[in-house]
Amino acid sequence: MLLITLAGQLNDAADRLPLPDMIQPTPALAKILEDEIRTVEGLLNNLSSESAFRFRAGSREPLPPAAHIRQTTTALVKAAEPVGAALRDLDAAVSCLAHADDCRHRSAGPEQEQALAFAREGLLWTIVHAHRRLVHAVALLRTAAEHRTPSPPRQGTTLHGPRQAKRPTR
Repeated sequence: MLLITLAGQLNDAADRLPLPDMIQPTPALAKILEDEIRTVEGLLNNLSSESAFRFRAGSREPLPPAAHIRQTTTALVKAAEPVGAALRDLDAAVSCLAHADDCRHRSAGPEQEQALAFAREGLLWTIVHAHRRLVHAVALLRTAAEHRTPSPPRQGTTLHGPRQAKRPTR
């Protein structure tokens, strides 16, 4: 359940990023990037915290951790890498946005236009890559959730629920 929940949250963050044809260096984009950086930071923190917690919990047990605990921890760690890279891309997008704003204050001419076009291209590239990396992390988590070894049932339970006493027939 944890893997699916985190995948859904990462997918939502990826969906909130603007589409390539909507990326323009504007204050509205700055606000979107600010919000998404905060969101992705929180999700990366969740991935890291959960994987560390599960690793520590597994190491305190007298027996080796169950397969499902190891698989969940591994999935969390693997997903953290593209999420961290997406966060770096979003940070680079903020730098490109600042560069584009700086270009507007230069004297008009071909150098200003070229610098502004370069900043816009960098902005487009970084946001598109951040989106791809988030989608990749979502795919990793969902795949891990689908292929995870089920946890063993607790003692006293059955796969079909508790048995009911047979009623006498009349």
